[in-house]
Amino acid sequence: MELSMKAAGAWEAGFAPVTLPEHVRTAYRIGRQAGRLMEELAVLVRAMAVRGAEPFDYAKYLAGLGRENRYGSVDAFVRGYFFDRRNPEALRAAALGLAQGVLAMKDALGASAIAQVRQAATAFDRAAMNQAPGLSLQKVCDCLKAFLGAAAAHLAPEERDAMQSGLAVERLRVALGTGAQKPVIWQHLQRLLVLADGAVLPLDLAALYRLQVQGQLLAKNGRLIAPRAELRAAVEHVFRV
Repeated sequence: MELSMKAAGAWEAGFAPVTLPEHVRTAYRIGRQAGRLMEELAVLVRAMAVRGAEPFDYAKYLAGLGRENRYGSVDAFVRGYFFDRRNPEALRAAALGLAQGVLAMKDALGASAIAQVRQAATAFDRAAMNQAPGLSLQKVCDCLKAFLGAAAAHLAPEERDAMQSGLAVERLRVALGTGAQKPVIWQHLQRLLVLADGAVLPLDLAALYRLQVQGQLLAKNGRLIAPRAELRAAVEHVFRV
């Protein structure tokens, strides 16, 4: 895979200290936080809804994403991983981080995008008080999807590209960590490689190469070249932010 001139500059940045404008860095983090929330909530709400008589295997879920298992039961997992603001790995903590990033970029994002994040926060709080939080958590996802659309319409090109890069990282990271089928992984990987090719962000050379080789093999014969945890690590580090 050949790099564009734009990506070649980001490639060369892999050999130099990384200096990014703070607004571009914040846009990338916004993309990652929104992406993590949307992707994990979609997987978790679906899994919890169809688990039936079998307890949800939260330990397997956490291991797949490389997260520590601090929970002793499904109920403790739901309380702690979904809603505990003090838990830095919790989804609610990620939503708070998203809100802080949006506040820092409020002038660039526009009123509509900010309103969607506020609605998502309200829906999250309602879910925490509900014995059956699925509908409220789906509302969170819907609001975040609307937020991303509104934000993309207002952000400057480099900010929009950074946000979409963060979003692509999380989509692929969660797909790898939660056992998604290879066609889904290939779809998300293609998107990530396209964004890396036009990158406004500095790239990790080794991580990018591994993902490019993986993309070629998936396209050719549907193979994964390494354990999913190793590929997930490459995805998390492909952008040096």
